[in-house]
Amino acid sequence: MLSYSVIDAAREEMAKDFRLLPDHYFADKNSRTFRFNNIQRLYSRRPQTNSANEIRDNLAALLDQPTLSFYAGVPWCEQICHFCDLAFGVTTKNDRDKRQRYLETLEMELELLKKHGAAGKVVKSIYFGGGTPTVLDDDQFAFLLRSIINGIKPSPGSSITCEAAPSSLTSEKIAIMQDAGVTRLSSGLQTIDDSIRSAQHQLLSGQEAMRAIEASLGKFDVVNTDLIYGFPNETLDSWARTVNEVSSMGIPSITLYRLEVRDRTANLRRFEKDSERFPEEFDSRLRYYIAKNILSDKGYVESPLGWWIKAESTKPSWELHKQIWRNVTPYIGIGQGAWSQGPSFYYINSKLTKEWEEMVRTGEFPVKSYTRLREKDAFIFQFIRELRTYGGINLEVSKDTATQLGLGNQVDKFVQQQCDWGLLSEESQGFSLTAAGKALVHWIIDDFIDACA
Repeated sequence: MLSYSVIDAAREEMAKDFRLLPDHYFADKNSRTFRFNNIQRLYSRRPQTNSANEIRDNLAALLDQPTLSFYAGVPWCEQICHFCDLAFGVTTKNDRDKRQRYLETLEMELELLKKHGAAGKVVKSIYFGGGTPTVLDDDQFAFLLRSIINGIKPSPGSSITCEAAPSSLTSEKIAIMQDAGVTRLSSGLQTIDDSIRSAQHQLLSGQEAMRAIEASLGKFDVVNTDLIYGFPNETLDSWARTVNEVSSMGIPSITLYRLEVRDRTANLRRFEKDSERFPEEFDSRLRYYIAKNILSDKGYVESPLGWWIKAESTKPSWELHKQIWRNVTPYIGIGQGAWSQGPSFYYINSKLTKEWEEMVRTGEFPVKSYTRLREKDAFIFQFIRELRTYGGINLEVSKDTATQLGLGNQVDKFVQQQCDWGLLSEESQGFSLTAAGKALVHWIIDDFIDACA
C-alpha cells in the first residue's frame, strides 16, 4: 500500500535528521504543552492592565500607526468540535435577531475605532473568522462582509480572507464572498477519517466535506484547507491517506496543525482521563514528515513553516498575506473575545456577549485586558516571525539588536545549542533551520522565548 512506503521513508528520514537530539529532548512535549501560536507564551510573562484609562491611552498610541490589519470575528458554529476553543457557542435559525444585533454591534465597534484614529489607515489585510462566518444566513453574511470591508476601505490589492466550515460552504455563500471581494477562502477540513470526525464532533463525512471545498476551487486567488494531525486513536495510515487525498484535489494551499489540547475543550477532559490515546510528540513529528514528503512530491512548498502552497498557485494576495505576517503589521481584532497583537501590545476583548455589546454601544472600548510589551519583546517577536516565515535569521542584524538590548549572550547560547542539536546550520549571512529544525520550529521558538524573555 502506498501509505506504508511513505511512512517507512518518513521514519528513516526523521531518524537521520534527529540523530543529534539529546535523549531528553521530547520530555514534557505533547499535545497539551504544544502551541502553534506560541508567541502567547511571551504575553503570559508580562503584566496585564484592565484600567480603562491605561487601555484608552495605549489604544490611542496603537491606532496612530500608519498601517493596520483587521480581524472581524463571528462567535458561533453549528456545533462545537471537541478540539476547538475558539467558538463561544452554537447558533440556530431561532437566533436570527441575536445574530443581527451582534453584527450591528460589530459595525459599531469598527466605527468606534475609526473615531479614535483607525480611519484613513493603510489596510492591506482583513480576516473574517470565528467561530464560523458562514454559519450566518445569506443576507446576514453579506451584511457582515459588506459592512466591514466598506467600513475599512482596504487598499487596492489587499488580502481579504474568510473562514468557512464545509457544512455551511454553499454555492450562495461562495457567490457572496466573490461579490464582496474576498481573495482567500480558508476552510477547516481537519481529517477525512470518518471515525475521527465522528469522535471529534465534526459535521459531514470526510468525502462530503471534501466535495464542499472542491466546489470553491478556482473561485478565489487562494483556497486553503486546514488539516490537523495527532488526534486520539489516529493511525499513521489514516493520516497519510488524508494528506494524499486532500492534496490530490488540486487545492492551492494546505495548512498543517499539530493537535493542541486546549482549555475549554472536550479533548482536555479526554486527555486528563486517558492521555495515552493521544500520539506522543515524537510520533506527531513523524506525521509531519509523512505530510511533508507527500506534499513535496505533489509540488507544494512550505512557506511560512506549516503552511503549504502549490508553487504555481502563489498569487500576489498570498505573497502580501505572508509579507504582512512577517513584518508584524499591527493586527486589530473586533468582536466578542477577539484578540489584537503587534510588536508592542496584546489585548483581548470581553468574551461575554452582553458585556461586549454594552461596552461598544456606550462608546467604550470593549477591551478587558491589555498587555504592553517591552522593547526587547519586539525583538523577540520579530526574530520569531523571521524564523517562521523565512526559515532563518540574519545574525548580523539580529546580533547587533540583541546586544543593544542586553540579549547578546542569550542569543549566542541559544544559537550554539540549536546548532549542536542539528536544528540550525550556519550560512553566509546567518543561520538557517535544518530539516529537523523546520519540523521542530515551534519547540525551537519556545526555547528562544525561555532564553530571552
